Amino acid sequence: MKRRLSLLLALGLFSLASCPSLGKTPFLPPEGNRMQAGYAPTPFSAEQIRAKCEPGRTVVFEVETVGEPLIHQVFHFTKNAAGESVLQSWVEDSERNRIAEVSTMPAEWEVLQSHASFPEAQSSIGVFDVTVPLGTFSCWIFTVRAEEDGHKLVDRFSFAKVLPGPPILYEREVDGAILTSMRMIADVPE
Repeated sequence: MKRRLSLLLALGLFSLASCPSLGKTPFLPPEGNRMQAGYAPTPFSAEQIRAKCEPGRTVVFEVETVGEPLIHQVFHFTKNAAGESVLQSWVEDSERNRIAEVSTMPAEWEVLQSHASFPEAQSSIGVFDVTVPLGTFSCWIFTVRAEEDGHKLVDRFSFAKVLPGPPILYEREVDGAILTSMRMIADVPE
């Protein structure tokens, strides 16, 4: 009975947090993180992402896609010779052997923030604890729904409130079945 009550309470909180007509609620990310009208506020500001993604931070994801071998996606923050922040990324196989060239791009904090800017009309935001190999975290879960070529798409992004940067869990659902799952397995500061 106690477990059932907890579940009902959690579902109720999710419903409240995802209702756009309620305006401000302590369950949503800060209103100041809204990048443009008609879009939900992002979980983190560009400044929060910059502060957490100091040179040396490495984030590793385990990626499972239906019909494909398991891979690891690695993101590493560093600086170039001019002292500017840089984001490097590469792919590894299931044994952690690098299988793709390192890609390098400027770490433009507003651009990284914009990756979590979703249209309000297609989005809902809830607050739940999420467990990944890295641990259990209180998360903002952004659920984004769309239709494409007659298929119903649902993207779920779980952002740990204490880890500004990428989501700790991403899932893509197509017509009710999970097609891709990306779980954070390591977050190593310098």
